[in-house]
Amino acid sequence: MSWSLYQELLSQIDDWKVTEGAVFPVWSYIKTEDNAGLAMTPPEIPHQTCLAGKLVGMPLSELACHVMSWDTQEATIATAGVNAFYNNSERLPSFGDCWVNTPDAPDTIEWIERMGFEKVAFIGHYPVLDNYQGSCKFTILEKQPQPGDLPDMACDFVLPDQDAVFITGATFPNKTIVHLLDICRSANVFTALWGPTVPLSPVLFDYGVQAVFGTVVREPAAARAILEQGSCIMKASDHLQRVLLSNDPYARAAMVKPRAEGVTGHLF
Repeated sequence: MSWSLYQELLSQIDDWKVTEGAVFPVWSYIKTEDNAGLAMTPPEIPHQTCLAGKLVGMPLSELACHVMSWDTQEATIATAGVNAFYNNSERLPSFGDCWVNTPDAPDTIEWIERMGFEKVAFIGHYPVLDNYQGSCKFTILEKQPQPGDLPDMACDFVLPDQDAVFITGATFPNKTIVHLLDICRSANVFTALWGPTVPLSPVLFDYGVQAVFGTVVREPAAARAILEQGSCIMKASDHLQRVLLSNDPYARAAMVKPRAEGVTGHLF
């Protein structure tokens, strides 16, 4: 796979001008005249990248090319730019039957149980799982593991034995997504990408992804005002649109059923 996934995504991006760019404690933010994109700011110590002071006025296609940088912070800012192009409401109708708007969707756990998965791995720590008491067996792999997590280096041993794997969008800027998708496709494992860092693009289907749980920034100014205070994504949820993009009809059907009574969680 090498760079082909990145190159395909970059080849479609227009020369829209960047009008705002910011790196907040939890989320990085890029805005064009009409759209905005997000990407999770890496937890490493912040530093000045080659993009500092150059974002405003830069063509989006030029910014997006920095997603191939090995500087993860630089690549994260570029990923927010990629998402400013792909994750916008005007593009959604072009996906045909493959997308589902999910304002009243079940939370992740309920959706997984509806799909009938018994063993599921998450790449990236997902706090919703901390108090899970159901029958599904969850395994979390983390670059910075918390108690109960496995280190990310265990992926080659753990992922092939799963029914489904959920991969955080943070693997896109840090480049680990290539190897993870290779493992999942070789093992014929149901593969989902999740979180606001993920580009909403059908190109991902060509690399073995069957479901993409992404985010559209519906109200950029309002979302920015919250995220610039170091807030988690859920604090800005009223200004975002959660979307499922999937080439699996069963996955889409499981998402559009009304959530169970009393369930208040969110997909991400």
